[in-house]
Amino acid sequence: MNKFFVFLFLIIIFPDTAFSQNKFSLEQVINIALEQSPDAILAKHRFRSSYWQYRSFRANYLPGLTFSGTIPDLNRSFERITSDEGKEIFVERKSISNMANLSISQNIGLTGGRVFINSNLQRINQIGSEGTTQYLSTPVRVGFQQPIFAFNSLKWEKKIEPLAYEEAKKKLYRCCGVRIVKGYLPVFRPCQCPA
Repeated sequence: MNKFFVFLFLIIIFPDTAFSQNKFSLEQVINIALEQSPDAILAKHRFRSSYWQYRSFRANYLPGLTFSGTIPDLNRSFERITSDEGKEIFVERKSISNMANLSISQNIGLTGGRVFINSNLQRINQIGSEGTTQYLSTPVRVGFQQPIFAFNSLKWEKKIEPLAYEEAKKKLYRCCGVRIVKGYLPVFRPCQCPA
């Protein structure tokens, strides 16, 4: 009896949602199908994947800045060396080393090579009774790296990726939209577009 009153109370408070169905026009059904159907979501995700692949391709042609370093590297070890008398002895090594490297590089699509400029600085601090500090620096190093008999992927990506991106845009707006609309309207049969 208690459940009956709760049910009656809910029907009185929410009469529209309890006994009605939403009525949609044909345009509303098409818009809902284009925005919320599983095929539409799949098509949008495929397009996003193609879009980010294209952006990644474009980023390959931008200059790259790389900073790497080792702060600090502590080394405490025993090494076997040969003394002046010809005997093998173990010597304790204790050192702290730091290293920093800054590099700027640019890919060259025509040849598949790379131009770079880098600079590095290293420091070694010997710990112990004869504590010494040594530095090694390469202020500027300019180079060109070119594979001789390797496949030039940059050249082919420059031809293929813009076409693949344009194809993804066309698939999203043409084929997938038609397939989604026809799939949700019972009058039409589903479109036979490639996925």
